[in-house]
Amino acid sequence: MASGDPTQDQVVIWTRLTSGDGEPPPVSWTVATDPHLTDVVASGSAVAEPDADLTVHAQVGGLSPCTAYHYAFEALGERSPIARTRTLPPRGADHLRIAMVSCAKYAAGFFNGYGRIAERDDLDFVLHLGDYIYEVSNRPPATQTVGPDIGRPYAPDNECVDLKDYRARYAHYHQDPDLMAMHHAHPVIGIVDDHEFADNVWREGSLEHRVEEHGPWHQRREAAFRARWEWLPARRPDPADPERVWRSVRIGDLADLILIDTRTRRDEPIDGPAQADPARSQLGPDQRAWFLGRLAESDAAWRLIGNSSVMGHIWDERLPAQTIPALMKLEMTNEAGTGPDPDQWDGYPPNATRSCGRSATPGMWWSCPGTCTSASRWTSPGIDTTSDPSPSSSLRPA
Repeated sequence: MASGDPTQDQVVIWTRLTSGDGEPPPVSWTVATDPHLTDVVASGSAVAEPDADLTVHAQVGGLSPCTAYHYAFEALGERSPIARTRTLPPRGADHLRIAMVSCAKYAAGFFNGYGRIAERDDLDFVLHLGDYIYEVSNRPPATQTVGPDIGRPYAPDNECVDLKDYRARYAHYHQDPDLMAMHHAHPVIGIVDDHEFADNVWREGSLEHRVEEHGPWHQRREAAFRARWEWLPARRPDPADPERVWRSVRIGDLADLILIDTRTRRDEPIDGPAQADPARSQLGPDQRAWFLGRLAESDAAWRLIGNSSVMGHIWDERLPAQTIPALMKLEMTNEAGTGPDPDQWDGYPPNATRSCGRSATPGMWWSCPGTCTSASRWTSPGIDTTSDPSPSSSLRPA
């Protein structure tokens, strides 16, 4: 069970049946204002279709803003646990509190952070910046970090390359008690990174995708997107485009949350002087035009940008030599420590300057988590540090 993509009057609630022999079973759902489901405000039913891996998405409308709701599902004579969700604040709201998460590498650690988030009741939503799953095998190649054996192997054992694999990996993640607890307590708004697909993904492939072994890239990409939509409580921004995840979320007049996909539409990451080619894109032409247009038209007090790559300007030839080893350890430079990391916005310098420079407007703050390869967190003010290194007096504390 889970909920996600809330608005001021709607939310998506989600569940999956663990068995479905015979005809697709109907699944009923109930939403109420109290945890005993006595003050019912909405109800309905859906069918757990095998073609959707027995998952069910219900878009619940007619809700009140900034309100906690409780919900449950019933099917095959059994009722689910009761979970909680929440709608977004209305116009006039003066604060917003979120938890930000990313890079959930199951085999590398326990999801204690999810568990602690689940214990809170003061959050508006959880913002997931990608790598909800890792597609890697239990025996990763040399190009990927091999962590200590902590007794948390992936299922399936192999690297995910087709629809069956990706579905099984999401199912395995959803068995984690801390992940379940977080989903039962808060709605989630999410974007993608690379490991929902493959390591260092780009528009036409990835670092680890080998056509002779894994088959055509477009088939793997399609399977990864499909499994993600099936297994997460989310609505498609464009029903006609199952590979679009970039969108914006209006949070009253307080903030616009602008979510961008810096992975699946970009040109291939490369090192060296060719990075400076102005034709290279981190977002792709359609998304970039939408992104700049959304920034320009937003009249919210705050504009929050959620993406999976470090958007701030990190690499500079004038960096002191003693800082380079630390940046290399964080994977914020190329492998030699002589230039920017090709995988970040720094690896697309003309594109980064055009996109980030346009967003340097008064009163703006953006959230730029580090790439999940380095599993670090970065927050950068909305200023173009390549042209003006001085602090901006227009920035306000969060």
